[in-house]
Amino acid sequence: MTKRDRTIYSCDACRSRKIKCNRQTPCASCHKSKRDCVYTVSRQRDAQITNRKLDKKTYHQISAIEKKISALEGKKGLLQVEAINFNKSFTDQTPLVELQSLFPYLLLSKQDPGCVLVRHHCHHLLEKDPRYFEYSQLLADLSLTKRHHLTARAKALLGEAYIPSPQEGHTIDQLKHVLSLNPNFRFAGNFADPLTSFFSLIPPAWANKQLVDTFFQHIYPVIPIIDETDFNTSINRVLGPQIDGHYINSFPSIGSADDLPFLALFLLVLRISYMYTPGACPVSYDTLRAAETIMKEFDITKTHSLTALQAEIMLRFYKIVAPESYTQSNYVQVSVGVLIQNCYSLALHRDPEYIGEHNPKQQHLRRKIWHLLLRMEVIDSAIFQTILSSNPDASDTKLPQLIDQAPPMEQSIVKHIWRSTDLFVSLRKLVEINSKTSEDTPLETVLELLVEVETKLQTFLATIDSEASTVFYNDLVIFPVNFLLMYMYYSLYLFKGPTPLGNKYLLKSAQILFVDLARTRSTSLFLAYFNLNYIHLVLMITNFLRMRVDCIIHRHLRAQDSSVQDLQCCRYFLKIIFFSHVKELGNYSSSHKYAWQMRKVYLTLAKIMERSSDVLISNDPELVKSAAVDIPVKEINKLLEQYINFKGFTPTTLFDPTDNELIDEMQHENLWNAMENIEYSEKVYSGWIDAIKNVPSNWDWDYWDFLKIS
Repeated sequence: MTKRDRTIYSCDACRSRKIKCNRQTPCASCHKSKRDCVYTVSRQRDAQITNRKLDKKTYHQISAIEKKISALEGKKGLLQVEAINFNKSFTDQTPLVELQSLFPYLLLSKQDPGCVLVRHHCHHLLEKDPRYFEYSQLLADLSLTKRHHLTARAKALLGEAYIPSPQEGHTIDQLKHVLSLNPNFRFAGNFADPLTSFFSLIPPAWANKQLVDTFFQHIYPVIPIIDETDFNTSINRVLGPQIDGHYINSFPSIGSADDLPFLALFLLVLRISYMYTPGACPVSYDTLRAAETIMKEFDITKTHSLTALQAEIMLRFYKIVAPESYTQSNYVQVSVGVLIQNCYSLALHRDPEYIGEHNPKQQHLRRKIWHLLLRMEVIDSAIFQTILSSNPDASDTKLPQLIDQAPPMEQSIVKHIWRSTDLFVSLRKLVEINSKTSEDTPLETVLELLVEVETKLQTFLATIDSEASTVFYNDLVIFPVNFLLMYMYYSLYLFKGPTPLGNKYLLKSAQILFVDLARTRSTSLFLAYFNLNYIHLVLMITNFLRMRVDCIIHRHLRAQDSSVQDLQCCRYFLKIIFFSHVKELGNYSSSHKYAWQMRKVYLTLAKIMERSSDVLISNDPELVKSAAVDIPVKEINKLLEQYINFKGFTPTTLFDPTDNELIDEMQHENLWNAMENIEYSEKVYSGWIDAIKNVPSNWDWDYWDFLKIS
């Protein structure tokens, strides 16, 4: 028998005493005895009776669900979230370090199994000949007789323009005279005393006006850190009056200490403008060195001046993009870090309204400088993998605002800053992950952020209109963002290995490298700088893939598998691309030091890869086996063939040069050796030089660093 469910209406007190309750509130009994009259038990009982049938029906279902949840929670505790650290080896998690790297993304050479084989082989070559990488491979095997023949022929062909080698014993003045025949490397005046020789360093006034106009029309959108009206006013005040387009003063009119960094800024504007559009009045190379001399007197870590900061930003900008310069990660890191810290000292990280600056023009300028440096820092990190120095959480500087009646170019610059802000915010997150060493990042987070950056890049590109500056958009956004995307996807491929997902990442990185970046065009001052870094990326990745393909072919042949046609086709395409770009670097080497350094590196690697069997023999078989994993060769072949057709490349040779090609190679080497000798001799006192001559040379950079085994 089951107990019947009864509804109880008595209060708690009457029910416990088993007496009659009149069911009032309070009831008569509780009122008389002055007790609290409560019906709690009765109400709960009523609710229990109402819900009992439902409880019986769902009890077993709820119990089953609770058991499943408990089991899933137990399994969840056993599962580990897949995470990645881009600064550790993907195979054994050992930390990877690449100090003072001249070229971007060299950390990949320590991750890729194919390049690891090349690095080990290079280590063996260096043990046999420590100077193996210090000369051009086109000139390394020339006999003394052949060298004398080429030198004599070069002198006959070039006449006064022949650049002698260091072994020919020419003086510094003689080297200067020869190099000055090239307008880009003209020497003039005494850069060590720039005030006394200032007017001998610069062109006449009429030419300077054209150069300044060129700067504000074409270069200013890239680096909008000065005000055109104030700049021209300062020119007239410091340089004085003119007659028939020529200055009549013999010495600048220095009214305050702030006029000195302005002179440096003016010299840099002239030099940058001339390098952008060479004209009839060359701006000598000594203008750069004079600007450096002036800025040495203005240590921006001690002298807090907005003008000095502007000059230092312009100097850094020039050193990165100038043809005669070369850029290392350590210079990029230190220089931008100092600029950011100086911005903090000048309170540029706080909005001008909060620090009592009420001049609209100065407010606008300070906001532009701060946000430009933040973007510059992110771009540096995206390319050179440097560490960010700024802290956005410590800044409340507003974005520049559109000013009424502002020129169309200024409005375009402000619109660009607003349109690209979201993209740079996401890009900053990505470079922070890329530089993180203390902990791993969940792979899901990385993938979500990559998709976010790609989406925002496409959104940004859709906003480009006719009023936008091609210089600003194509160079400062498309190149660095795609560089980093390609690097990250290729790293993910190395991380996932020979899996369907890993192959997907490989093809994604190849698509960005051989299609997206290949079709990016620009005619800006940045073209050579970004294009040389792009060529480096193509050469680096093709070298990786070529070694991997050689390892796979080696595996197939050992297994007596003759189905290597697609692999041989891939190797053929990779060789065409590699050789064609190395030849292209030869054309750049006559004017760009960075290209000359890069060409020597990849000529050496090309020579090594021509005997890839030696690389396989000199390595451990297990390392060779790890590099011989299959890749989606058919899909890669399509991308490579498309790239070759787009670029118009044809099969070419590197190591059977004509006499004219050898002469060009010798002249490029002599050019940059002469430039180094001139700079070196004029930076150090003669007594120091004599003392140093007895010490083995120790260059301040080593572009073979990426071949060293860590």
